[in-house]
Amino acid sequence: VRPYGWKRSEGLARLEDQLRSFRALWEAEGPIDLEGNHWTFKQAWMGSARPPRPSIWALGGGPKLFDLATTYADGIATIVPCVAPDPEAWAGTVARLREDLERKGRDPEAFQFGIWFMALVHEDEAVLDRALDNELMRFLAGVFGRLDPSAWEPEGLEPPMPPGWHYSTKLLPIEWTDEETYGLLHRTTREHAEKSFVYGTPAAVADEVQTYVEAGATWVSVCDMSPLILDPADAQHAMARNIEVCARLK
Repeated sequence: VRPYGWKRSEGLARLEDQLRSFRALWEAEGPIDLEGNHWTFKQAWMGSARPPRPSIWALGGGPKLFDLATTYADGIATIVPCVAPDPEAWAGTVARLREDLERKGRDPEAFQFGIWFMALVHEDEAVLDRALDNELMRFLAGVFGRLDPSAWEPEGLEPPMPPGWHYSTKLLPIEWTDEETYGLLHRTTREHAEKSFVYGTPAAVADEVQTYVEAGATWVSVCDMSPLILDPADAQHAMARNIEVCARLK
C-alpha cells in the first residue's frame, strides 16, 4: 500500500497541521484564522454546538512525533518492546514526556501514556517455543522488533535491517523478492524473536506488562500475533486468552 497522492516527506508536517487545527477549532469561541504548514484556515469555525470532545492521541515512537503529541495531543501510544525494550526504557520515555508537558504549560496528569505490546500468548510452552522459531514470527521480529534498527546494537545483536530503515516508509512486501525475504530471515535469530515479543501464559504476559504499567503506562492493548500461526481450532481461543490478560491487568 502506498499513500497515493501524498509525499511521505510531508507526513509529520501534515500531522502537525491536523493536531494543531483540531485543538484550535475545538477551543475557538468564534471563527479563526490559522496558517499551517500545508493547510490554512480563514474564518473557520465548527459552530457553538459541541458534542463530547474526542480524545486525540499520537501513535509512534520518534522524537518529532513525541514533540507534537506533548504540544497538541491528549496522549501518546507506542509499541513495546519494539520502541521501549524494557520497563526502565519506558519509564524514561514517560519521564521525558512529562517534563515536556510541564515545560509547555500542560498538565501531565491529564495526558495518557498508552502501550501496544506485541505478544505471543498461549498456555502451552511447546507452542510458544515453536512460535519463536516460526518464519512468520521471525519476519515480524526482523521488521518490527526494533522500529529503529540501530536500537538492536546496545543489546548486543546485529540489526536485521540497515540503519535508517523504517517499516512505515520502506516496507512494501509485494515488491520483496524471495531472496530478500529469506535474507531477512537468515539475519533474524531466535534471540531477536525472543526480544521482540512479550510471550508466555496469560498470567506471565500480564505480569510482564504490569511492570510497564508501574513504569507509567495508563492504557494497554494486546497485539497477540499467535493466531496467525495456530491451527483454527486453537486460534479461536486466542481472544479468551487476551481477555484473561486484560482482566488480570485491570
